[in-house]
Amino acid sequence: MFTKTVLREGEIPFRIGLDKPNRTTIRAMKEGDKILKNLHKVKVYDSVEDALAKLKR
Repeated sequence: MFTKTVLREGEIPFRIGLDKPNRTTIRAMKEGDKILKNLHKVKVYDSVEDALAKLKR
């Protein structure tokens, strides 16, 4: 089916490209970069259970 479509249409039957991130994604990426640059200031937990316990407080 792919080959027939390529031959008939003269192009591949799907778009190739990268989607541009939206504002929310860009903000999250920038926040991630900030965190990586300031790891010494980030709270670290010994386990998932410790982190969840902190969230429940």
